[in-house]
Amino acid sequence: MKFGTKTELPRQRPVIVTGGSRGTGAAIARNLAKLGHPVAVNYVASKDAAETVVSAIQAAGAKAAAIPGNVSSPAHIEAISTAAEAAT
Repeated sequence: MKFGTKTELPRQRPVIVTGGSRGTGAAIARNLAKLGHPVAVNYVASKDAAETVVSAIQAAGAKAAAIPGNVSSPAHIEAISTAAEAAT
């Protein structure tokens, strides 16, 4: 299997990338989008950074959304998941 191509993984439900607004998380979000996955970029406080990552993904023709929430809170986890499904 060749890495870095859209044929690597089958299309799936939206992928939630926690910490996706910066560094390694942002790189993971961009790469998943390149593979054809809709991506939910989760953030707690870095809204502007998350929206920058989302804009770059969308500019490349993929689906993405910035989703706020703290994954250390069980109530937030369900809200993040629901928002990701609705937004992507």
